[in-house]
Amino acid sequence: MRSFGRISFAVGAALLLAFTMGGCDSGGPGTVVLNANSPEPPTVEYAFRYTSDDLSGNDEVEVVSQAADNLTSVLQSNGFARSDVVSARVDSVTLERISAPTPTTSRPRARPEPQVFQYLLGASVYLGENDSGPRIAGGQFQTDQRFVSLPVTTPTVTSVVRAGATPAFLRLEVEEASNVPEPPNEDAVEVRVYYRIEVEGV
Repeated sequence: MRSFGRISFAVGAALLLAFTMGGCDSGGPGTVVLNANSPEPPTVEYAFRYTSDDLSGNDEVEVVSQAADNLTSVLQSNGFARSDVVSARVDSVTLERISAPTPTTSRPRARPEPQVFQYLLGASVYLGENDSGPRIAGGQFQTDQRFVSLPVTTPTVTSVVRAGATPAFLRLEVEEASNVPEPPNEDAVEVRVYYRIEVEGV
C-alpha cells in the first residue's frame, strides 16, 4: 500500500508540473520550448496587398508585408523577452488567399473562388524588407485549396528573431502579368509562419 501511495504521489507531481508549464515543452537545462502547444503559440501572420505596380522587371510580384512580426508580445505573453531566445526555428509556412479576386479589364467577370489565385505559380518568403534576408520558405504549386503549404528552406532564424520585430518580403511567380490587378483594385494574401522558439530564464 505504501508503494502504491508513492506511485500516486509521483504521478500527481508529474501532472502538476505539466500543468504549470502551461503547455510548453521542455528544452535544454533551464530552457523552455514555445510551439503550437504554448499558451500563446509563436505564430506570425503577415498580410500582403499588391497590384500591378508591385510587378518587377521579371514580371514577378514583389511586396513587403503590411506590418512587422508580433513576436515581442507573444514572448511577453509567455513570460519571456527576445533577449531570452536561445534558438528560433521555422516549423512550417502557409500561404492563404484573404481576398476575393478583384475585377480588372483582363478578367471582368472574376468571382470569389475557393482557392489561392489561379494565376499564381509559386512563392518565396524572406524575413526582412527585401530578398537580402533569409529565404525561409518557397516553392511552386498548383492547388484547388484556399491555402498552400510552402517548403521550409531556411529553418534556423535565431539571430533575426533576437534582433527585433521584422517585416516579411514576398515574391510571387505569376503565369500572366496581366492577371495582376491594376490600381485601385488589389489582391491580398496572408503568409503564416509557425515557429519553434527555445527560451531561457526558467
